[in-house]
Amino acid sequence: MSSVHISHKTFIAASAETVWGVTIDITAWPDWSPTITSVVKRGSDPLAEGLVVDLKQPYQPVRSWIVLRCEAPHLLILGTVEGDMTARHQISQEARGTRNRLTLEYAGAFAKLLRPAFRTALRMENFGLKGRCEARERTVQCETRPNGGRS
Repeated sequence: MSSVHISHKTFIAASAETVWGVTIDITAWPDWSPTITSVVKRGSDPLAEGLVVDLKQPYQPVRSWIVLRCEAPHLLILGTVEGDMTARHQISQEARGTRNRLTLEYAGAFAKLLRPAFRTALRMENFGLKGRCEARERTVQCETRPNGGRS
């Protein structure tokens, strides 16, 4: 059995709190991530260690993931209940925004063959997250200006 470890990072012009808020709003992932088509939480809020979520991704069956670690506002780690995949969301505040790093570890028979698809999926997810967070940050900035940001 082979394994892969793939990572993608991006800079997001938004606060770590905004990025964290979008990241842990797991049921809204299909709204901004093209790599997720549906999410069902098996439990109530808040997102916490031990919570199981069922994720549907394009061209794949539903898979159950468990929250392994949830450390606000910097780290979310999910793993499949089968134990063959782990996804890590690392958020770090920088001077002008936030660095988001997505990491996927997969151990399976076709790991090396699937590497390019996994790399593309991480990139797409990070760009979707960037778009959602930056739009949310702009909305908050407009709402806090006098006259709603209008001149």
